[in-house]
Amino acid sequence: VLVKPEVATATLSLEAGRKLYEEHLDRPRIAGGVRASTKKRYRTVFDKFIEFAKTISVATWNEVSSRTLTRYAAHLEKQDYRSKTQRNELTTVGQAIRWLCKEGHLAGTEPITLKLTKVESERAYCYQPAEVAAMLEHCRQNSELAWLADVITGLTCTGLRISELASLTWADIDFERLMLNLTDETGMSSRGKADKRKLKSGRSRSLPLHTDLLEVLHRLPKH
Repeated sequence: VLVKPEVATATLSLEAGRKLYEEHLDRPRIAGGVRASTKKRYRTVFDKFIEFAKTISVATWNEVSSRTLTRYAAHLEKQDYRSKTQRNELTTVGQAIRWLCKEGHLAGTEPITLKLTKVESERAYCYQPAEVAAMLEHCRQNSELAWLADVITGLTCTGLRISELASLTWADIDFERLMLNLTDETGMSSRGKADKRKLKSGRSRSLPLHTDLLEVLHRLPKH
């Protein structure tokens, strides 16, 4: 008599599954790992989802269904989270479930298929020249805010993120070609350097130096 082997039915707690997925995310970048900022964002997502799951008596990943995620979306909406945030959080939880299934941690469980509507992102506000001029004037009238005027100039003339501007060194400035070279150092050796620069896009880029920014750079002490 042939006996069909039973499918493993071991359950996986929410915390245990979360730990497995976070360890997967923590692998080296060269092997597909994610940035520290992304890991931090995912931690926040799981904190909120697991807290909600407990309120509806869901304690394992085996119990999470499309209905669970739909109820979670309704919960986020009641908490006044925007549609984009709801989509991102549901996508993150769905990705974790797919990975757990693929790796055999949820034997006998099918990945959840949940159709999510695309939402338009709210466009970032773009300051007008007159507004930038007013901010610069305000900062320059106060000696304690002179540094902030330089920061505003740097951001305005380059479009860099604040973290990118703060990470600049003199080696990034090419005064001969009048270019600013922003290099992603993820794949470089860390020898002799405490922190490697990690750009959000993961790609290095160069841009021309604006005359207003050049004026600021020439005033700064070279150290």
